[in-house]
Amino acid sequence: MNTKSSSSFFSMLSVYGLLLVFAGGIHLLPLLALPFYPDELVEALYIAAPAALAMLIGFLLHMLHRKNDSNISAKRGAVLVCILWFSAVLITAAPYIISGRLNFTQAFFEGMNGWSTTSMTVLEAETLPHVLLLCRSFTNFFGGVGLICVVLSALSEAYGLRLYNAEGHSDKILPNLAKSARMILSLFAIYFAVGTIAYIIAGMPVFDAINHCITALSTGGTSTNGKSVILYDSLAIEIITMILMLLGATNFLIHMMLIKRKFKQFVKTGEVRCFAFLLVFGTLLLSLSFLNTIYDSAGESFRMGLFNSVSIITTTGLTTLPQYETLPYFSVVLIIFFMLVGGSAGSTAGGIKIGRLYLIYKSLIWRIKRQFMSERNTKELSIYYPQGKVYIKEEHCFEAYNYVFLYITVLFVGVLVLTAHGYTLQDSIYDFAAVMGTIGLSSGIVSLETPKAVLWTMSAGMFLGRLEIIVIFLAFIQMFKDAAGLILHKR
Repeated sequence: MNTKSSSSFFSMLSVYGLLLVFAGGIHLLPLLALPFYPDELVEALYIAAPAALAMLIGFLLHMLHRKNDSNISAKRGAVLVCILWFSAVLITAAPYIISGRLNFTQAFFEGMNGWSTTSMTVLEAETLPHVLLLCRSFTNFFGGVGLICVVLSALSEAYGLRLYNAEGHSDKILPNLAKSARMILSLFAIYFAVGTIAYIIAGMPVFDAINHCITALSTGGTSTNGKSVILYDSLAIEIITMILMLLGATNFLIHMMLIKRKFKQFVKTGEVRCFAFLLVFGTLLLSLSFLNTIYDSAGESFRMGLFNSVSIITTTGLTTLPQYETLPYFSVVLIIFFMLVGGSAGSTAGGIKIGRLYLIYKSLIWRIKRQFMSERNTKELSIYYPQGKVYIKEEHCFEAYNYVFLYITVLFVGVLVLTAHGYTLQDSIYDFAAVMGTIGLSSGIVSLETPKAVLWTMSAGMFLGRLEIIVIFLAFIQMFKDAAGLILHKR
């Protein structure tokens, strides 16, 4: 290994070490609940031990090469982010293994569903201690907002826009990236405080309010009970939850647009219009599908249709849906469609993303117009994004088409694996669309008895859905090239 590549390798290790310290530190946050639940000391130690070990290893790695390297390439940035996420998942999985609750495969699945904000679990929430429930909620939050965002908010942007983008962020609210990250976390801190208080006023217990506010904002959907929000049977709680889910699934730049009262620009934004249309469309069709099949009254059908449309389109999964077996087939098809669509780009939501689908729609309309109109009368394709009017080039459209193709291909492979294990086609599509969209709704495939191959496949689906497929492909290609280069150098 030459001097330049050696320096680059140690720089990557140093940055990874720093990121690992933060990942470990996040896992210590649930210990704040220990004074209120002192009988859970042993459970707290199960969480604290692997977190402390990760922080120690991270600190030692960081000390190997203290010089900051802000010139990490996009591909190596993708490698760093992927390795960091796997490390964070392992730290989260450790308490389940140490306590004897789960084997390694099941625990890894639990860790991945937490960090990917999926909330599809093999465990019953009622059986878990408070500190572990809080740990799941915190991983939802920081998985949604992003580990890199947290690090940048605490340090500086020397650690890189490439790392920030590799984690699925396309937004830069302020000229300074670190200040942008701090602004995002500050906004979410305010939303969390207001949301938690609103939940408590609406009658939700304090511990439940804290957890549900965290997971609704992060579009994670993890609940402190097996029935989710339906347990409370409260219209006020459902309204608060819908507001929090919509805030979490909205592009961070749009938050700033509203704060600055740029309402005209907000209404012009294509992603906002598309989101609103899908929400109205989904609410109407879901409500109609529920009427006279599950609910007798139009009011109850609309209430359920609205809440679940918001929950699914924002990829949260805090649902008031009845049992999967009782859902009309039409409802199932609609739910699968909205699982695939997902929320806004630059938000905590998963899925293909509304922005990409809106771009594809606009490009199709534009192409049709070009076929029937002269070149003089055809305007250049442009879309209003949160950052302003953007003229679209051919490569932007190709990127969107390519991503959708890759997404559907991964979905097909996942469904193939599930059906090979004996699950029906409908159940397989429903569950794998849910994990790729990081929603967490399940037909019943996921349980403690689920085959290991299925759990690993679904874990991969969550990972690809949260960090985005192309980023992960770049990371694995780069790792393969680096490994091949090392082998050839030794020879």
